[in-house]
Amino acid sequence: MSAMIGFPCNFGSKSYQVLRRSSLTLTRSSLLKYYHRSAFLELEKYSSIFIDKKRHYGLAYTRSLSSLRHQSSGAASQIPTLTGEECYNLSLEYYKKHKEQQNQLEDKKSIDQFEAMIKMTSKNTNNDNQSKNINRQANIAVVQTIAKQTREINLDQKNGQENKAKKDDHLNYVNKANQYMQYAAFVHGYPKALIQIANELLETTSLNRQSTMFQYINSSMETTVDVESLLQDRLTNTEIAKKLYRFAIDHGDNSVALYNLAHILWSEANDADEDEFIVRSKKLESFQLFYQAAIDRNDMDALYFLGVQYMTLLGTITDDIEKSSQNEDLLLEILKQTKLISITKLRQRGYEMILQSSKLDHAGASYYLSLLYRNGDIDLEIEPSMTKFRHYLNLACDGDNVDADAIYLRAHCIYHNEDGYGNDTSNRFKHAYNQFIRAGEEGNPDGYISAGAMLHNGHQIPKDQRKAFELYQHAAEMGSKEGWRNVVACYALGQGVPKCEETAKHITETMLSDDNI
Repeated sequence: MSAMIGFPCNFGSKSYQVLRRSSLTLTRSSLLKYYHRSAFLELEKYSSIFIDKKRHYGLAYTRSLSSLRHQSSGAASQIPTLTGEECYNLSLEYYKKHKEQQNQLEDKKSIDQFEAMIKMTSKNTNNDNQSKNINRQANIAVVQTIAKQTREINLDQKNGQENKAKKDDHLNYVNKANQYMQYAAFVHGYPKALIQIANELLETTSLNRQSTMFQYINSSMETTVDVESLLQDRLTNTEIAKKLYRFAIDHGDNSVALYNLAHILWSEANDADEDEFIVRSKKLESFQLFYQAAIDRNDMDALYFLGVQYMTLLGTITDDIEKSSQNEDLLLEILKQTKLISITKLRQRGYEMILQSSKLDHAGASYYLSLLYRNGDIDLEIEPSMTKFRHYLNLACDGDNVDADAIYLRAHCIYHNEDGYGNDTSNRFKHAYNQFIRAGEEGNPDGYISAGAMLHNGHQIPKDQRKAFELYQHAAEMGSKEGWRNVVACYALGQGVPKCEETAKHITETMLSDDNI
């Protein structure tokens, strides 16, 4: 997919475009979106630590059970006479309160930052009151976005910025959430709690999470989980997480924990520069765990992941002799494991797994099948079929589960009148616009950018640069560089918001400093 035309540093003219897809080929990179699938999908990640997206698993923390200290006193220090599920649900309630208060504090801080910025940079004194109000709202929203994307602070740093009363409430909610989550995980061995703590460990580079992981568990407590094995010297976050997933599997969760553990092993084997034997062993165990989740539990994510691996593993044999040799050995082991006699049979099995995943309403699997039928596959004797392409693409867009990339592709086809979409010329562009918006709402920032470009240029729909700016900002909030470039351009040219080159410059230096724009 091509990037939008870059916005020059001197704030020259800007061409807003509906983004295009550069190719429609099958890839494996999209599989990573299912990594660390949460045990409960309806809640945001439970954590008091801000996430560092650049994961590093080399951290370790040394401690022993005897050194742990219970952090609370009185009635709260007693293990509650609740079930693991009840402790888990209480933890989520406290986390929800913590999150609500955190959002309020962030909103206030963003407004304060904006007011300070206005005092220093505002030069537009002739705008009417309505324009000033619009400018104020837009700038506050941008400050909020920048704050969310640039912060790398832990709880202790944040506490120093809050007033005393709210800090105490904030800490109380976090402590209660941690307390009941630990009871659910370690005292009761509740699988969802074990999985959630494991997920947190993988999502932070901080040792703080390790050091507080047993904050409310001491040596006098009777635990159902082997806590001592988690306290070994020099264990990394990843090693502890793997143990927690294994505990969750032992205590009854044979789907989510199987999937996450399998994906960790797979990622380690592909990322780490380890001994050839260790790499192959990790890959084989990963395949075994995925196979367990797929076959024994009919898990749609595992079926999809494993199916794609079976379909594409042959493509990993390259001109690199050493790597090709490793992958050929792995192929032979997998063929033995699955009792299949040829690579073609393995790919056929993979195709069947993806079909099964699609039948279980896995949107990613349906999207994969749509591209497979668009391109065809000679080895599997699959002829290109626009009818089946549209059938599976519509499944990926319109089922109970949807794929944001699939929705974007369909919007793209409607807009450009391609592949049998967009035949209703009277409503075609309105339909494309609505689908671009929907793609953005489901998680594809290019959908917001493309819809914004249609509004910005007034192409076949009423021109509305103010709304276009808001859509670019939504894309920026999702981490899109193209979104930020368009936000900068709007401020620099005064399109959709009052012109303010100082704001454009500030955003460029803050959010696009590593870009060649």
